[in-house]
Amino acid sequence: MTNDIVALIEYYEKEKGIDRDRVVAALEFAFISAYRKMVPGADAIETLRADVNTRKGETRIFAVLAVVADGCQTDKFNQVQLAVALKKSPAAQPGDVLEFNVTPKDFGRIAVQTAKQTMMQRLRQAEKEMIYEEFKDRAGDIVSGTVRRFERNDVMIDLGKFEGILPNRERVQGEDYNIGDRIRVESVDGFVETIGLRSTNVRNLDGHHVTIPNKLMGNAIITNITRRPTIKTEMNIGLTYDTPAEKVKRATFILEEVFRSNPKTGELIISFNKFADSALNLFVVHFWNGTDVKEHFAEMQELNLQIKSRFDAEKIEFAFPSQTIYLKTDAGK
Repeated sequence: MTNDIVALIEYYEKEKGIDRDRVVAALEFAFISAYRKMVPGADAIETLRADVNTRKGETRIFAVLAVVADGCQTDKFNQVQLAVALKKSPAAQPGDVLEFNVTPKDFGRIAVQTAKQTMMQRLRQAEKEMIYEEFKDRAGDIVSGTVRRFERNDVMIDLGKFEGILPNRERVQGEDYNIGDRIRVESVDGFVETIGLRSTNVRNLDGHHVTIPNKLMGNAIITNITRRPTIKTEMNIGLTYDTPAEKVKRATFILEEVFRSNPKTGELIISFNKFADSALNLFVVHFWNGTDVKEHFAEMQELNLQIKSRFDAEKIEFAFPSQTIYLKTDAGK
């Protein structure tokens, strides 16, 4: 028996909650099956027993044989003559039953793969029985779990000791995101960490953990930012009202030059679109060809610094929110 079999025993006992004796019994059955396949004539032996020592990693196979009088042996696979039996047990008598070690040399090493396959089948059956016992009286109940992976369009749910399948037809309509995707749902913008049966956990851009009920996810518009080919940025840049028309025009040229200098700039719209309350407003819509949020932030910072430097050099002043207050004085004072 090799370490992977020992690890398998530990896994099914601790992770799947199957009793250790039941796991070892499955392994013993597996080694008996392997012995019958490997040893000629073994299928004719009616009773075999496997002894598995999980500490030493040793496996022995015993045949249970009936003792018969010398010269009376009619079944060499299931009977042993008295003379041979006496060597093993001096008190043996015809009619007794004795166990004989029939383990082939290097049996554990050779049989391990066959035994492992058979053991897995037995343990899967045991697991199915445990699942049935656990949930047979809970039909219609809601259970909580965590999404572990996606297989085609179905979702594999971790239910603790067991794993469940959420078919695609039963998923929340409009749910089009995976663990790790950046999504925007109403006012929440962040990365999906877990997708449960009742809620979805998102880590927002500030690092805070947000839990969104799946009822809300099903009714809200979900933007999967990870899957879009570009990142869109909208900017309003205000210039002071005393900025001459030529400098306003020059400002739009500078913005065009700065944004176009970046190789990832896609579609770009720049417009002196309105006279705002406290500024001459330049409206910018910039599409960045990429989906990496951190890289986008770094690039936008560099572009903004270039714009600030160019405006400063040409004495184009940014506006800031202001308010004009008129003071009324008494006549004659």
